Amino acid sequence: MLKEKVKALGLSIWFICAFFYALEYFIRSSSGALYYSFSAFPYNMSAEDISLSSSVFYLTYVVAQLPAGMLVDKYGIKRIMIISTLIFSISIFIASIVTSVNGIILYRSLAGLGGGFAFLCAFKSISLWLPPRLFPLFTGLTQFFLYVGAMLSAAPLVVLSKYFNVSVIMSGVFLISVIVFLLSVFLIKTHPEFSKNAYSKKQQTNSLVILIEVLRNKQIWLNGLYCFAIYGTTVLFADLWGIKYLKLSGFSQYNAGICTSLIFIGVAIFSPLWGMVASLLDGERKLLIIAPLLGVVVVILLLYVNTNLYMVFLLCLLFGGVQAVHVLNFSALRNTVPITSIATALALVNLFLPLSGGVLQPLTGEIISYLSQSHPELFAFKTTMVIIPLLMFFSFIIGFFIKDSRS
Repeated sequence: MLKEKVKALGLSIWFICAFFYALEYFIRSSSGALYYSFSAFPYNMSAEDISLSSSVFYLTYVVAQLPAGMLVDKYGIKRIMIISTLIFSISIFIASIVTSVNGIILYRSLAGLGGGFAFLCAFKSISLWLPPRLFPLFTGLTQFFLYVGAMLSAAPLVVLSKYFNVSVIMSGVFLISVIVFLLSVFLIKTHPEFSKNAYSKKQQTNSLVILIEVLRNKQIWLNGLYCFAIYGTTVLFADLWGIKYLKLSGFSQYNAGICTSLIFIGVAIFSPLWGMVASLLDGERKLLIIAPLLGVVVVILLLYVNTNLYMVFLLCLLFGGVQAVHVLNFSALRNTVPITSIATALALVNLFLPLSGGVLQPLTGEIISYLSQSHPELFAFKTTMVIIPLLMFFSFIIGFFIKDSRS
C-alpha cells in the first residue's frame, strides 16, 4: 500500500511538472499565432517589436538554464516549482493588463525566467520519484507534453485569437498558471531522501564544484552535440525554411503548412514510443544510432525526391519521428552523473537545443542569400538544405560514442 501511494505521488508530481513544461512552451511559441493581434490596436507593435519581444523569452531562458539546474539540484523540486510557477504567473498577469511594447517585453522576460525551470523540474521528478527503468519512457512522455503545448500554440491559438483579444486569452492562461502554482504548493512533496542527513550533506556540496564536474564529463557534451545536430534538422526545416522550400518545389502554402505541422505531430507521437522501446531494451545507444541513419534516407527523399503530396506528408511525419529520438539523450544521463547533479547536466544538454537555432538559422540564411545572387532561388535552397542530411549523419556518428544509461 505504501509503495502504491509513493508511485501515485511520484506520478502526480511528474504530471504537475510536465504540465507546467507544456504551458511554458505554449507561451514560448505563442508570438507567431498572436502576431496580428499584437500588430493591431491597442498594441500597434511593429514586426521588429514583435520579434524583439519574442526573442527576449529565449534570451532569459538560455541565460538562466545552468544556474537553474544548480538551483534545482540544491533546493529540490518543491521549492523551485513554487518560485518558478509564481514568477511565471506574474508574467502572464502582466501580459493580461499591459499594451505597451515595454510591458510585453517584461512579460516575455519573466516568462522565460520562470518557465526555464519547468523542463528541469520535470526531468528531476522522473529521476527522483519514478523507477530508473521507466526513465526513458517518461522522458518521452514529457516531450509529448511539450509538443502538445507547441501544437496548441499554433492553429488552435490562431482560431482563438479571432474570437478573443490577447488580454482575455492571457487571463485564461493566468488562471491555469495559478492552479499549477497552487498544486506546486499543496501537492508536490519533498523527496524522503532529501531529508536524510547523508543526502543533505551531499546537497551542500559547492555548486561551482558540481558545475565543474558536469562540464568535465565528456558524455554530457556528446549528448549535447547529438541534440544540436538532430534537433537542428527540424529547427531549419520545420521552424524556418520548410514552407518556403516546399512552395518553391511546387506545393501550395496550405499543403506546405500541413507538412511542417506533421513534423511536430511526428515528434509528439514518437517521443514516448522511443522512450518505451528504450525502456524495454534498457538502453538508448542502439536507437540513437539507428534513428538518424533512417533519418538520412527520409530527409533525402523529402528534400530531393518530393513529387507525391501524400508521400511528402508521410515523410514529414517520419522526419519528426526520427528527430524525436533526441529525447533519449536526457534519459541516458541518469547513470552518467550522480542524482545530486542531474538537473545541472540536463540544463547543459538542453542548452544545445536553442543553440542549434541560434547558430544554424542565421548561417543557412547567409548561404541562401549568397547563392541567390547568382543562381535561381530553388537552387540556392536545394544546395543549402544539404546541411540537413549532413546533420543527420553527424548524429549517427556521435551515437557510436554515447554510453547507455545502464553502462
